[in-house]
Amino acid sequence: MNNEFEPLWTDKSLGLRTRSLITVAILCTLRATDELSIHFPAAIRNGATIEELEQLIYQVSGYPSVSANLSRKAWIMSDDRSPSQADRGRKHLYNSNY
Repeated sequence: MNNEFEPLWTDKSLGLRTRSLITVAILCTLRATDELSIHFPAAIRNGATIEELEQLIYQVSGYPSVSANLSRKAWIMSDDRSPSQADRGRKHLYNSNY
């Protein structure tokens, strides 16, 4: 392995199986299908099971849409509805009693 990802994959802090599961989870939320076609088989080679990958997909499937909806709601609730003000609205959303 000789590329920009080498330090990530050769660091001994996490095992390859764990790194693969994290990577697949991130790629699923990004809908990075081309990369997933590489990382699904790699995850299995690194020790993940089909059942674990199925559960991973199930676990992460709702989060991107929920996150997008929270950001949209925060933007709507903000005083200044410019996209750059969405973070201020998001803080308001999390401090509210919803």
